[in-house]
Amino acid sequence: MEGMKMSSTDLEQRVTVIESTLGSVRQQAAAAFYLAGQAKGEAEAASGLYGAMVDDLKGIREQQNLHTAILTGHSKILDGLATTVQEHTRTLEGHTQKLNVLTTTVDGHTGILEGHTNKLDEHTKKLDEHTMKLDEHGTKLDEILDIVRTLK
Repeated sequence: MEGMKMSSTDLEQRVTVIESTLGSVRQQAAAAFYLAGQAKGEAEAASGLYGAMVDDLKGIREQQNLHTAILTGHSKILDGLATTVQEHTRTLEGHTQKLNVLTTTVDGHTGILEGHTNKLDEHTKKLDEHTMKLDEHGTKLDEILDIVRTLK
């Protein structure tokens, strides 16, 4: 088009087309700048939200680590208690066996004592019978003494 001459009408039409195209490009650029601003704001908000979520996750991990440490400590305490309970159970079983032996011994001694009590009861009965006979003899002796005194 360099060597061609254009008429002023052609030039005006061309300028109009260029101006129209520039206007459209300006509108598209403005819309793109507006959308870019909106996108930047949304990106910044999303970045802030992401940062807050990362901080929350770090806090949750710290809490999780703390809880794990506490639970590990409690687990060690419970293991110690379980060992103590097992030791006490073994001690109690030993004492129970000793008590069973002592109970058997006491039962045996109780049987012996009951036998002795029965013999004592028999001896007491015989003693009571002898005491009654002695009382009877004493009464007869008293009568004899009375007769002897009267005879004197």
